[in-house]
Amino acid sequence: MCMSPVTRIWTRIVAPDDPKLSPEVAQYFLSVGFTDEEKSRYQFLASKDQSDLTTAERSELESFVHASTALMLLQSKARLSLRKHQPAA
Repeated sequence: MCMSPVTRIWTRIVAPDDPKLSPEVAQYFLSVGFTDEEKSRYQFLASKDQSDLTTAERSELESFVHASTALMLLQSKARLSLRKHQPAA
């Protein structure tokens, strides 16, 4: 899979495979996300034929994709960090 330049940059900055977040910070990142209204808008834009998107809509969709990517990387790091802090069974 080929990463976009934005995803590559976010991956380097966040380092999702390096679980160094405190449990409190990890829980916070797992609690944030898009509102229902934002999810609906994102789905609407993503479901439109790309050739029918206005310039503003295309820019908005790209922004959603970038924000979603950053959130996914942060939440991945958060889940790994929480696993690291769990006592061994």
